[in-house]
Amino acid sequence: MHTTPRWSPDGRQLVFRRLLTQRSDIVVTDAAGGATRWVTRDDVLDADPVWSPSGRYIYFTSARGGGLNLWRARVSAAGAPDAGLEQLTTGAGDDLQPAVSPDGKRLALSISRIEADLWRLPVERATGKPTGAPAAVVATTRVESRGAWSPDGRSVAFNSDRQGDMNLWLRGPDGADRQLTRGSGGDYQPNWAPDGRSIAFFSSRAGQNDIWTVDVASGALRRLTSEPGVHINPFYSPDGRRIAYHG
Repeated sequence: MHTTPRWSPDGRQLVFRRLLTQRSDIVVTDAAGGATRWVTRDDVLDADPVWSPSGRYIYFTSARGGGLNLWRARVSAAGAPDAGLEQLTTGAGDDLQPAVSPDGKRLALSISRIEADLWRLPVERATGKPTGAPAAVVATTRVESRGAWSPDGRSVAFNSDRQGDMNLWLRGPDGADRQLTRGSGGDYQPNWAPDGRSIAFFSSRAGQNDIWTVDVASGALRRLTSEPGVHINPFYSPDGRRIAYHG
């Protein structure tokens, strides 16, 4: 099973999580098809891969240090690992779902303890190494997860159940939160279109997991998939003309 696909910044490659029996590895493949390059290949749980804006690093969640923390791998232009793996976070709680800001200087992540909150980790753009401690961005007594930076790096979309149902919310530049979607069924994993006007997500609001978009300004919803099956983990291509998803 292949899940959570993510386009490389140049749109030529995809990184994804490969699940095979008891294995969970990070793999890169050409978007047009072709050979795969294994970023990790062992018996450790690895998940949630994302590219750095430079395309030279892949960040992911891994249990290889004992708990679930953020790690990174340096990769070549072809997406093959060309250095060892490096652990970026430590400490209590599970560090999940990294998202890199467009300027490459910040990582948004979920830290799950009793509930899940959104945190920000400053990193050095050139090397991707942390330059400070994580700081809370959205912290409540409910579940706040799957943070996604807007293309201009000023806002963060995320899913939250603070009103009872799991819906999409937006933390704006002024620090205020705005609810983007409403209703039951669950809305998950927001991903911005490159122009910043809409956000793709998956939801079972129509009875099964499908890919939807929401207009950021108006809140208008559009259903993109409806054929039988499960359609999750949407991610826009850099040119905004395609959406990769798991189905």
